[in-house]
Parts: sequence; C-alpha cells; structure tokens
Amino acid sequence: MLNALFELRYSSPIIATAIHNGHYIRPELRENLIISEADRKREEDPFTDIIIQSFENKIVVDTSRFEVELNRARERAIYKTPDDCWGLEVWKRKLTEQEIEQSLAEYDDFYRRLDNAITETIKSFGYAIILDVHAYNHRRLGPGKPFDSVDKNPQIILGTTNMPRTYLESIYKIQRKFQENIYEGEKLDCRIDIKYPGGTMSRHLHRQFPGKVFSLAIEFKKTFMEEWSGELYRDKLEDLISALHSIVPLLKRDLIIDWEK
Repeated sequence: MLNALFELRYSSPIIATAIHNGHYIRPELRENLIISEADRKREEDPFTDIIIQSFENKIVVDTSRFEVELNRARERAIYKTPDDCWGLEVWKRKLTEQEIEQSLAEYDDFYRRLDNAITETIKSFGYAIILDVHAYNHRRLGPGKPFDSVDKNPQIILGTTNMPRTYLESIYKIQRKFQENIYEGEKLDCRIDIKYPGGTMSRHLHRQFPGKVFSLAIEFKKTFMEEWSGELYRDKLEDLISALHSIVPLLKRDLIIDWEK
C-alpha cells in the first residue's frame, strides 16, 4: 500500500501536496535496488514535506518515486530502464509483472484518494486549489563543480502547460506576488514553464474536475539544501516557506476564475 499522509480538515479550499517527498521503498523491491541511496535521494524532493507543513490541508507521499512515479501517466509510472529516470540504473534484475502491478495498484489507490479529497473540497467550497510542490536540482555537474546556468534555473518555476489557458491571468498575478519576496538579498526569481512545465497530477485534476480545480505545479530550486550531501539550510528554507505563504491571500481573494461556469 502506498505510504502517504492525507491530512485534510476541509477547512479551506487550498490543499498543498508533496508527492515526490518520499524515500521509502517496500522491502521486496529494496533488495533489488542497484542505485545508491544517495543517488536515489538526490532525485527525490526531500524537505518538501516541511515546505507545506503549516498548511491545514496537505498530502505528503512518503513512498519514493523510484517505486511509483505519481506525476507521470500510468503507463510511464514505473522506472523500468535508465531511459525512464535520467540515465540511472535502478534495478539489479528486471521487475516482475507482479511487482509492477503492485506498484500500479499504489498509483491507482493514490488517484482514488486524491479524487475523493477534491470531490469533498468542491462540495464544501465549490472549487479546489492545489499547490503541487516540488524541488529540483541545479548542480548536475557534481559536488564542488559549477552550478547550472542561472538563466535556465530560476529560484521558482511555475508549471502551467497542464492547465486551462484561461487561468493565465491568475498565474501572472501569482508570479508577481512571488517576485515581491526577497531571497538571498535579491527579488525572488520566479518564472513560468522553464524546464518543468507541470506534470500528470495537475493535468488529471483539470480534466477530472473541469472548471472547478486550479492545480499549480511549483518547483523550488534546491538552494535551500546541498543537493549532493543532503544538508538542509534551515534559514533559506524558512524564507521560501514564507514566500509560498505570501501567495495564499491572493489565492483566497483575487484568483481570477469564474467558478460558476
């Protein structure tokens, strides 16, 4: 069964998610891993559970994306070959059909629970807002090597290609609100659809609940940690948490969507 926390009070239309936070892999798969724990953790999104911790409604997945990838289409949800996951060798031997089916059952269970949560939120408020929080690497050359180009790696990326185009005016307002924040002595660099245009979860929700859901992928660059060692920089993380919460009043007050349609 998928290791995930659905902490939902239905006290607000906003639900924050951290679906790539997890590192857990079920024991029968763990013994088949060839990838190192450090390499695996570097491609996960550690500390995203902390980023969304103070939201009243949240979903945190503690199962690793290397067991089941919830932000891809079902047919691509299992990393079978290096081509599926950044050229990394994951398994000593090929996964059996039974192992794959069990992981896909976890995928199906997650989306059933997610749809139920969104349905209940819509019943309570008439709509649902999902903040789909992720973190991404920007030091691909290795420890002690130069950082990836800042031009292509902003501090925050808003992924919107999986959203109705009618939401763009709202996206621009959110972007400007993020840019009002100061981070590392400068205005926060927030851009749209650079590298990460958004994944399957938001696309699914917009299709499943047309006109009733606003699901936004938010990618934080891993400047709040040392991505090779895993060391957390707590002060930087707190600044990014503050920036995320700065958009909440905007979401509640000024989201430009006609929910009556």
